[in-house]
Amino acid sequence: NPTIFVGQYEVCDWHERLGGGTQADSIMDRIIHNSYSIPTTDNNLRKLYDSQKARKLMESLNA
Repeated sequence: NPTIFVGQYEVCDWHERLGGGTQADSIMDRIIHNSYSIPTTDNNLRKLYDSQKARKLMESLNA
């Protein structure tokens, strides 16, 4: 069964945030092995959506 992990921290910081030690090693081994990483950019999709919505509203008012 696929599992998706989403977080605001870089993967390299996870071990420390999990408390370090043997348990963190074990968790990280299970998460990272055969994993895919999909990095995101700093783009804010809410701002993009709101700007598109505002543009459409302005176009409809000017029509």
